[in-house]
Amino acid sequence: MHGYCSHRRVDEARKIFDSMTSRNMAPNIRSSNIMINGYCTMTKIDDAIHLFLEMHRKELQPDVVTYSSLLKGLFRVGRCSTALELFDELQVVGLKPNFYTYCNLLKGLCQHQHVKRAFLLLDELEPKREDLHISYYSILMDALCRDGKLGFVPMWQYLPNSARDTSQDQILRPPAA
Repeated sequence: MHGYCSHRRVDEARKIFDSMTSRNMAPNIRSSNIMINGYCTMTKIDDAIHLFLEMHRKELQPDVVTYSSLLKGLFRVGRCSTALELFDELQVVGLKPNFYTYCNLLKGLCQHQHVKRAFLLLDELEPKREDLHISYYSILMDALCRDGKLGFVPMWQYLPNSARDTSQDQILRPPAA
């Protein structure tokens, strides 16, 4: 299934997915995620959402990979408000967003001119002591460059305090010979 989806042949992958039940192999979270990601890649978001809802009916609990794939797909087709609702749901059901979830969310917000909301999300992450990855800042810098606004925002103010602290820099230098 993954091979078919990787080659944009999601209909062939779905045939295999559907045949699993007739072979006494119930689809699991991994096979469902492969299909959802394939649908999202092909911008068949309604098919992805249908499978997501089907997972719930079959009492198969979506994981953070499921939600991350759907977020990316929803933003790809411009359904920002639905993506944000899904992000809220992810947290309500007790899942913790991961690196890919945050990257998909930040990219999606920025691609749809919600850069301020992306900065607010970043502001929310720092007090929670989330791992603030450099990629998050790269996504925001890219958005600001595309909007021609990079010169107006001092990016250093959005770096976590640990990145601004230069008191330990000497540790990174090689010892003198």
